[in-house]
Amino acid sequence: MEAKITGKRIEVETDFGTLIAMPASDENYPGIFLDFVPKNAEQSIPVALLELTPNTEFKGQKSTVRLLIWEDPQQEDYTDEVIYFKEELK
Repeated sequence: MEAKITGKRIEVETDFGTLIAMPASDENYPGIFLDFVPKNAEQSIPVALLELTPNTEFKGQKSTVRLLIWEDPQQEDYTDEVIYFKEELK
């Protein structure tokens, strides 16, 4: 399995299609988008976004990293969210 790097985009070809990693565009929440392009498809499907969330309160604590997951490719919004707190990342 080889990775193709073009600028800030990484593509990994698999038997099922192409995995794509690219930087998120929001400077306030730096992160990485993960998309998937199935074989013989022209459009990518959002899979996940891993991002830093500075200055965001969640359950009384400042979250530092969150993972957003798109289980339904037909939906624009993510379906699941996993929050990692600063204490958990040490």
